[in-house]
Amino acid sequence: MDVKYSVDRGWPNRVEGMLRRRIGAFTRNSIPFKIGITNWPERRASQYRSTNPEFDEMIVLYETRTRRNAEELETRLIEHNWDRYGLQNERDGGGGRHGECWYYLYIVR
Repeated sequence: MDVKYSVDRGWPNRVEGMLRRRIGAFTRNSIPFKIGITNWPERRASQYRSTNPEFDEMIVLYETRTRRNAEELETRLIEHNWDRYGLQNERDGGGGRHGECWYYLYIVR
């Protein structure tokens, strides 16, 4: 799986609209897709490679030192895309391990 970085930073309220548009552009012609967060994109891409072979690309869209910001954006973006046919998320986000590090919001397609 290819991991590409097209990263923005900032407060969730300031970047949410832009991330909505970017997710729409990245997923317009690619079904299925998922939105998620991780603290290690390459490891998470490796997990997708072995468990979800229909995904072949991860695009990292946002990074923050605050897990709360990452989770807030993840939830909002999943909710915004919930009715889209290709969205494969099974819940509105927030899973995974906690720790002190950078957090990355991504899409896989």
